[in-house]
Amino acid sequence: MKKHFIIGGMFLLVSSFTFGQIGINTANPQGAFHIDGQKNNPATGVPNTTEQSDDYVVTANGNVGIGLTNPTAKLEVNSGTAGVSGLKFDNINNSTSVSSNLALLGVDAAGNVATAAGTTVAGEIGDVKNSFRTADYNGWYLLNGRAISTLSASAQAAAATLGFTTNLPDATDRVLKTKTTSENLGITGGFNTLTLVRANLPNFNFAGTISGTALSNGAHTHTPPAGAFLLGGTQMGNNGTGNFAGNAPAGAWGGIGASANTASAGGHTHTLSGTASVPSGGTGTPLDNRSPYLVVNTYVYLGL
Repeated sequence: MKKHFIIGGMFLLVSSFTFGQIGINTANPQGAFHIDGQKNNPATGVPNTTEQSDDYVVTANGNVGIGLTNPTAKLEVNSGTAGVSGLKFDNINNSTSVSSNLALLGVDAAGNVATAAGTTVAGEIGDVKNSFRTADYNGWYLLNGRAISTLSASAQAAAATLGFTTNLPDATDRVLKTKTTSENLGITGGFNTLTLVRANLPNFNFAGTISGTALSNGAHTHTPPAGAFLLGGTQMGNNGTGNFAGNAPAGAWGGIGASANTASAGGHTHTLSGTASVPSGGTGTPLDNRSPYLVVNTYVYLGL
């Protein structure tokens, strides 16, 4: 049995060496060195995706493939599960303290690992942040109200998942607020200036003074009581003695003289009407409704 194994193994190695390849558990090596972990590869042809999932291959140009037989990089790993790289590190995880002066690694659209631009981890689709940058960068898109159709296909798809299918929200000259239960994300509102109206004022009376002149009804006369006049040269109550000593002009009361009182006109009133104007002193200048601010740009993350 032992001899048979050795002979069989020698035959396998000789067969492989004929083509300059070494295969372990396979008579159909796909590279300079090929291990078929489960020994499930076909005798001829290229193994399918499932059959390659347990394979380890080194190609003639030195590329190493794990889980695939045609690696295109010095090390290419196919875990067989979407979203999972297949790589795992011991002694380091998401709770490990961050070291300074290190570059970040990222993955491009083809899966190649490379140094990532920036100094922080990018973010999740829909994350919003402020920056002093002035243009899109590393998957972060300026919220300036532009048409969704101007974005890349992947950014358009990401925007659609956030409910933006026509335009990005426009954060120009705006601050951010948390939505209420009835509001939709991305809507805008509010004003930078505020103008007071009467309803905004307290209910009070203005104090002030007014002045005016009553309308004149022109010249008029008053009628004395009947019999209340004197003949010239007499006095009231002199019982026929003394002389009239009046100070009225000669034409008063027909030049005859008069008693001290005219006829009573009775109780009456005079009406005065006019318009009072009390200026407020204001000019109607709108109020600036903004708190002290620092100008930045606002971005949303839509992915690389």
